[in-house]
Amino acid sequence: RGDVGGVIVHRFNFASAAQLRLITRTLQAAAAAAGRPRLLIAVDQEGGTVKTVSWAPPSLAPAQMGLQARNQGRRTGTALRALGVNVDLAPVADVPGSRASAVYRQGRTWSFDAEETARRVEEFALGLRGARELATVKHFPGLGRARRNTDRALVRIAAPSGRLAPGLTPFRRAIRSG
Repeated sequence: RGDVGGVIVHRFNFASAAQLRLITRTLQAAAAAAGRPRLLIAVDQEGGTVKTVSWAPPSLAPAQMGLQARNQGRRTGTALRALGVNVDLAPVADVPGSRASAVYRQGRTWSFDAEETARRVEEFALGLRGARELATVKHFPGLGRARRNTDRALVRIAAPSGRLAPGLTPFRRAIRSG
């Protein structure tokens, strides 16, 4: 009926670039046939251990990108766009509270410093935008303090607002830069 506005594609949905392109074309054709706008088709392509499309950029984990963040974002966006994907569920803007942070242990964070994280998140997102790919700055300010994986456990972040405030910096900067 055309009531879907977006789809997240996971790595278990395809085994090759040709299969992923077929999926994205089929989905967009269904939206068009229903007289609906183009769908948002998203994947998690953060770099490091979180890459839905294993053979596509980014070739580095966030903490390794440094000054290459914009280039890695652009290359990622270009590769995803060629596959029919128009939304990257990245970059991760969480600032780890310690080395015990779950997102840090998974290799998904840029830095322990909120300003450094903000700069790299902005650069990666601008790189995606340069390739006409939508960025999704995630997860939520404060999540970097979680010691357990929130995909598998209910986690309560108990910290005063003053300790959580620096975690807002990357999100605010990404919003300001569009």
